[in-house]
Amino acid sequence: MSFSILQKVDGSATVVNNITGTIVGYLDADGGVNWGPSGLITLTADISLTADTHEGRVLLLGEVGGNAELVATLPEATGSGAIFRFIVSVVNTSNYVIATADATNAAFFGSVNIIDLDAAAQAAYAPAATDDLITLNGGTTGGAIGDYLEVIDFATDKWMVNGQLQCPTGSNPATPFSGT
Repeated sequence: MSFSILQKVDGSATVVNNITGTIVGYLDADGGVNWGPSGLITLTADISLTADTHEGRVLLLGEVGGNAELVATLPEATGSGAIFRFIVSVVNTSNYVIATADATNAAFFGSVNIIDLDAAAQAAYAPAATDDLITLNGGTTGGAIGDYLEVIDFATDKWMVNGQLQCPTGSNPATPFSGT
């Protein structure tokens, strides 16, 4: 993205500086700071996420027509610091999948907690070194309404993940992580 800084002198605008990059914050008309995009985006079909459209926003995992699998593919991890936040808004027993763009050497790091609703106990799951998929199946690996995941691009081919998921009564928690 390119933009220019303008200076207004005697009613005319003069370009003071040209800048190329990403806007992470700006002053609004009231003098307050706006720190980038906000708002909700509902995902209802397979999608390749982009930093320009999806980074910093709340991404609602909404039901796909016919309760079909939805795959949200993250952009290539480069160490940009991009943050993608996911909240389940509709249970999908055919899977919500969050995938890395590079299945050959990208991976997740960190952990997620899953509360077992009938045992009132939590289990923590960390990905293996080769795990590049997170699957929420609406049951054992999470995917209940309100479940939350956050992934952060912290280095080349590395995504940090954290989250809070639920396992419904009558099921036993299992890891949501796997590799392709």
